[in-house]
Amino acid sequence: MRASAFAALRGWGLAALGAAMLMWVAAVDGRPAVFSDTALYYDQAEYLFEALHLVSPAHAVEPPGDPAALPSRPGAPNTSAEIDGARSPLYGAPAYLLQRAGSLWLVAFFQAWAAAGTVYLLYGATAPEAPRWGYLALMGGLAALTPLPFFAGWIMPDVLAGVAGCGLILLLVYPDRLGRGRLVGSAVLTGFGLAVHRPNLLGAAAVAVAAMGLLRLGKLPWSQIGRRVALIGALAAAAVFAGSLVYLPIQARAGQAIGTPPFLSARVLADGPGLAYLRRTCTGPGTPFALCAFRDRPMHTSDQVLWSNRRRTAVFLAADAATRVRMEHEDARFALSETLADPWDQALASAWNAVQQFGMVYVDDPLKAQGFYVSDPFWRTTVLPRILPGAAACLQPTSCRPHVGKPVSWGLEGVGLGLSVLVLAWRLSAGDVRAVLMGRAEADWRDDRVRLLTALGLTLVLLTANAVACGALSGPFARYQARLIWLVPLVTALIVMRLGLHRRRAGSQAPASAKA
Repeated sequence: MRASAFAALRGWGLAALGAAMLMWVAAVDGRPAVFSDTALYYDQAEYLFEALHLVSPAHAVEPPGDPAALPSRPGAPNTSAEIDGARSPLYGAPAYLLQRAGSLWLVAFFQAWAAAGTVYLLYGATAPEAPRWGYLALMGGLAALTPLPFFAGWIMPDVLAGVAGCGLILLLVYPDRLGRGRLVGSAVLTGFGLAVHRPNLLGAAAVAVAAMGLLRLGKLPWSQIGRRVALIGALAAAAVFAGSLVYLPIQARAGQAIGTPPFLSARVLADGPGLAYLRRTCTGPGTPFALCAFRDRPMHTSDQVLWSNRRRTAVFLAADAATRVRMEHEDARFALSETLADPWDQALASAWNAVQQFGMVYVDDPLKAQGFYVSDPFWRTTVLPRILPGAAACLQPTSCRPHVGKPVSWGLEGVGLGLSVLVLAWRLSAGDVRAVLMGRAEADWRDDRVRLLTALGLTLVLLTANAVACGALSGPFARYQARLIWLVPLVTALIVMRLGLHRRRAGSQAPASAKA
């Protein structure tokens, strides 16, 4: 028992060292980075704890009149109540508690620790006999040459998409190498990563379906495949249930449902076919959709449809509360009706969005000047200036720019991803791996080559599913793909660490050290 406890503490300590490596971007910049949605997550969490009588309004952090807050009295019209359904309190609640316990530095460190911890578990499962310094070398590479440190220090749930991705590989490919404690830890981290952002569930579903085929190609028995996929299904179901449950006290106190913006409608409108359909449909005296009132406005981007507050271009925010709620209720019906009316045009537009999303692997939003959130007429009245470390130095819109800007970050990430692709192509062309890929070596689940190829396949499926789900349903934004692309260098490094660089001979037998 003492030996296992010591091993667990050693693992946590190594993961903490890995997390410290990921904190270098925030350390150089002097603060973790926030985003506009950070205020909504924070306010929603404080509202939740007030509804549960765990925090009194007298001890609230959000300033009086915070425009991003939920309603102060039940039933009061409130924009945040109409949009916060897209931002899970399951992320906001622990972020709020950690900020109250220390600062946003503590939130960023725990995000980095979650990422470093799942990498540690995957490293140990992939190469059980590898030295501990290999893990630290791996974390150093991820910290220097991938977007991971930028997302670890950004107070948004995006980093947890990659955590969930690592967890899916662990639970589908390596559960037999985890042990009970590590299996439970992997399941908790994976479930949490799936719960904090809905598109993560779509990626998990695609990975689970693909895993059934890939695991069977590796000759894993159907009984084991079923148990592994069922575990992912159970975690996804638990994530959905927890996401619904956490809103009950919030809705009870607000006196109204917590809505989700009409993302689907905004997407098809910005694609073009949706706007053409709207103008064709809204020609008579009737108004089949609330959007008909805005059919003559330009709708070039989904952000403009959803978030513009300019008099001539605003759509969603220009509507009154009742019309916004109607837009939300009609969201799926409008998108489906438009797609059925113009299936080919919409399919082409969605496919192009997915292609763009797949290639957008650079950091963008985490590199915004933090002075904007302190000086902007709207955001300076929210909680952001109160929780941003060193906000007093960020009084101008362009102040507190990241010291590690786009040229440096994009250069480092480009080098990391480019090297990963080259090394991966070189390693896959080697005789021992090529024999498995071309079927000259009999697939055997005890063979690490089979497992690692399966992990690589599931990573590519996850990246593709994420591009389709985010690009086609929400729109191509850099952060959606950049938050996951570090999995490619990670899996590449694990393949090299386990199989080596130079093994050229093909063989049907697994190396003795690879037998499970």
